[in-house]
Amino acid sequence: MDIIKSKEDKFEQAVKKFKKEISSLRTGRANPKMVENVNVQAYGNSQELKTLASISAEDAQTLLVEPYDENIIQDIESALHDADININPVTEGKKIRLPLPDLTAERRKELLNVLNEKAEESKIQIRKVRSKIKDEIEQAEEDGEITEDDKYRKLDELDETVDEYNERIDEIKEEKKENIENV
Repeated sequence: MDIIKSKEDKFEQAVKKFKKEISSLRTGRANPKMVENVNVQAYGNSQELKTLASISAEDAQTLLVEPYDENIIQDIESALHDADININPVTEGKKIRLPLPDLTAERRKELLNVLNEKAEESKIQIRKVRSKIKDEIEQAEEDGEITEDDKYRKLDELDETVDEYNERIDEIKEEKKENIENV
């Protein structure tokens, strides 16, 4: 059994979680992902906006939210006001327009700080998984399941795998950083 391969999905989960968390960070262009995970109190419970409405980019600076049920338009508008996305919703009949203000230098700096924090959290998660796998490899050697040479080979393989996932996080972070910095 390959200990590293069996746990690789944990590394993948860290990358996917990072992608999901930063998808809501605002860049210079309107993107439905910025608001699709906003939690809306409707029908007696909390649901993500994407399950309650159609979200589209009307143009580069405006998002359009069209609720599937017009009776919850106030709930959606309220949730968008309360979300920390720095966008003021404008209700127009059965639709909600979200005009995006230009990003100020200060707001860009805040977004970059959040991006760096999320990247570091993901790397910490990867390090925790690495630590567990390392312990399992060392335990396997102590139990006589693998040789000392195998242990060192597996530890080298583990470090290579961790480096690959950290590089992926850095690449995703750099791409998002460029999107935030460039309008």
